Amino acid sequence: MAPRLGRNGAGKPNASSTHATFRVPCANGDKVWIASTVAEFRRSSFDVRHRLLHEGGTLAVEGSETRVWFGPASGGEAVVCRGPTDPDC
Repeated sequence: MAPRLGRNGAGKPNASSTHATFRVPCANGDKVWIASTVAEFRRSSFDVRHRLLHEGGTLAVEGSETRVWFGPASGGEAVVCRGPTDPDC
């Protein structure tokens, strides 16, 4: 899904909440795999889940974030949109 970007970045998702749990350490040079999935879509926001697996398949980091679609309003303030195709943003 590619958001429609208008003036001032309208339709751009912004992280409003993030969380991470670090389970095992990783060092510079380690091979890791990152998997990110959209867990839930709502009217004006969506949740993304992330998992970082250390070489060998050990879960090293688990995280999540909530992203909110926003666009410009008069006066330069951001306003929440109904999604990337919201005609008002």
